Amino acid sequence: MPATAAALAVNLAAVGFLLYRIAPDVNGKPLFEDEALAGLVSAESLPNVLRTAVWDRGGAPLHFVLAHVALALHPSPAALRWLSVVFALATVPLCFDLGRRLAGPVAGGTAAVIVATSQLLGICGSFGRMYSLFAFASALAVDLFVRAAELRTRRAVLAAAASAWLLPAIHPFGLILVAAEAAVALVLWRGHPLRAALPVLAVAAAMIPFALADRYSAGPTGHSALVTPLQMMKVAVRALGAVAGGREPVFLLFVALALLGLVILAKRRAPFALLACLAIAVPPVLLVLGRSGGGDSGHLSARQLILWLPIWAALIGVGTARALHDLRSALQVISLAALTVLAVLASSAIPDPRTAVSGTSEAMAPPRPGS
Repeated sequence: MPATAAALAVNLAAVGFLLYRIAPDVNGKPLFEDEALAGLVSAESLPNVLRTAVWDRGGAPLHFVLAHVALALHPSPAALRWLSVVFALATVPLCFDLGRRLAGPVAGGTAAVIVATSQLLGICGSFGRMYSLFAFASALAVDLFVRAAELRTRRAVLAAAASAWLLPAIHPFGLILVAAEAAVALVLWRGHPLRAALPVLAVAAAMIPFALADRYSAGPTGHSALVTPLQMMKVAVRALGAVAGGREPVFLLFVALALLGLVILAKRRAPFALLACLAIAVPPVLLVLGRSGGGDSGHLSARQLILWLPIWAALIGVGTARALHDLRSALQVISLAALTVLAVLASSAIPDPRTAVSGTSEAMAPPRPGS
């Protein structure tokens, strides 16, 4: 009972802190063009919303459908942002549960703290697009995947497969995490009869329309552009830093904790360790070898890689739990508090696009006479 109360207190504190961070931005930040586009599409009739999201924008209609419902209840930009707030807050307890499943309550509490203090979720949590929903669905899918690997029951496996279906329905990059889960599942399933996996195969078939979409095939000029390894490395480092730690030296501390967590899990929870490696390593490789639109990494940004949030938070949680294992409870609490302070005060790894300066004062000045 005391452990349950402590877990509840940690979750409430983390959710409350995240709400305190992002709620003022709902009405306090200017509307960004991407948010306006999402609002304009979602305000149409539901058939038009689906037609635009699936055919014109290359799949992933779920956020537009939910935004359509939110705007029907309250037609305002704030409704779009509150939708994101709800899913951002719901991501915290999911990541707590993921960390708890992997390495106990300290790992879960640390993962919840990482999510609540994340710079990336601090921006996306009040941003009127799909990224907060994407983080929530990623956390749900990974958490249920770990649960399925533990229980090995048909119901648990089907729940994990159904949650995975949400990922490409929200964002095309969700297929990367689905593919990583599928690869690990095939390794675990080898030698078992195929009949028991038929419901899962049915869910996989339902993902085919999302897999056929090709949203990122062309850049602004209509021609595909390769992403260089250096560009991709910069985006990946910014994304991981935006999840936890910002920039060095604090970021390096979180990287060390995550690597420690990965080593621990490779020995104790190999399926999750393999999933984590695939989910983090595959996107950069695919985006370098494949095609992605735009010059200077075009569509690529830390926001698209928010699917890393629950995995990176869980790895840091497991590493922290191992590092604090031999300390007394009071010292563990003090250490977690210090880690929270470091995460909050870390230098920003990414700008908020709603307030970022996009040009110089000279570029915005009116034309001079005779020019």
